[in-house]
Amino acid sequence: MKMSGDFAATVAAVAPVVWLVGAVECQQVTKRLINRVREGSVLLTETLERLESASDEVVLAHEWSEVEKAKLKRPWPLLALFTLWGLLATSLAITTVRCIGWLGAEKPGPNPGEAMFCYVSIFVSFAVVLFTPIIAAVVELDPISRRHDALQRVIAEQRRAARLRRGQARVQNSVSPPP
Repeated sequence: MKMSGDFAATVAAVAPVVWLVGAVECQQVTKRLINRVREGSVLLTETLERLESASDEVVLAHEWSEVEKAKLKRPWPLLALFTLWGLLATSLAITTVRCIGWLGAEKPGPNPGEAMFCYVSIFVSFAVVLFTPIIAAVVELDPISRRHDALQRVIAEQRRAARLRRGQARVQNSVSPPP
């Protein structure tokens, strides 16, 4: 592989486009994470309210820990994505500048090392842009089903505790002597 006018012009045109698409995809993944954090804080508030009104706090506390595990995880995948994308964006910027510099040189040489750097930079960046939404979708499917199951268990336990309280209230009303 060697640098040529056509190769350098194509890379100089394609690299910013790949960067732009990658930046938009990173922003979409960030939005999803922020929404998950917001949902988690709402869920925390709702669960704490249920705990205050429940008679069986131990069971609901256990259920909350399950919900918390499924819902409020650290954003390590997002940090990894930002680190990877930061490296790739830097690589794409260097690639664009080098190609423009090569095109503007008086007597540019074939420079196979520079051509390979540009090729690898574009290829890896394109692959990341292509596979990021697929990986994000797969990663989000499993926690969604676990969150749903855990939330359903919390709701069922809250209903069971409410029925138990109503039953205890009926027993107390039927046992207590009339005034």
